Amino acid sequence: MARSPSAPITVYDNGDLKVYPDVASACADLEVYDIDDLTIFDGQGYRLRVETHGQSVTGMSIAADIAPAASDLEAKLKAFISQVGPDRVGLPDVEAASLSSALEALLRFFQS
Repeated sequence: MARSPSAPITVYDNGDLKVYPDVASACADLEVYDIDDLTIFDGQGYRLRVETHGQSVTGMSIAADIAPAASDLEAKLKAFISQVGPDRVGLPDVEAASLSSALEALLRFFQS
């Protein structure tokens, strides 16, 4: 049985990113015509595929043919936090932060 994506969901777009609390929130915010330009990760660094129906984004699933990339996700999160400002995001020691700490800080940042 296929594993479901674990929260939170990170949508990366050429240096910009957004973290969502769950798949449903990410789906509600995405546009079908944008998905080809995005890299999407679950909370453990698995790459996700977007599922669509017509012009709606309806779900996400683990891209089983792509190796998990937790270190790549962590690097993207830390680069984004450094660009935005670690203190502003609430993670002053960004370089020492774990993947889960970076995700939690960004989730709070995007929900505020």
